[in-house]
Amino acid sequence: MLIEIPFTEDMALAIIEGRKRCTTRSKKYGRPGDVFRVEHDSRFETLIITQIERYPLSLVAEKYYGAEGFSSEDEFKEKWRQLHPRRGYRPNDWRWAHFFEKE
Repeated sequence: MLIEIPFTEDMALAIIEGRKRCTTRSKKYGRPGDVFRVEHDSRFETLIITQIERYPLSLVAEKYYGAEGFSSEDEFKEKWRQLHPRRGYRPNDWRWAHFFEKE
């Protein structure tokens, strides 16, 4: 099934460049096998969700920051704070990690 997952411009670029293969969200988007597309500067990529797991945000920051497209745990946390200014980064919040690959 084709689904929509919104991304910021910098995260869409990270996906297209192959640096990002996971996105963590407060809600579950789709199921494994579902397909979504991203666009950046007229470049498109079609991706397929391979796995969805629920983790505490601290685990995502510690273990999956690279899959999220970041070079460090701190960089992941800072971006999370930017994207969620009201709630911020709360390590004990449980979130949905969506893993994907190019179709």
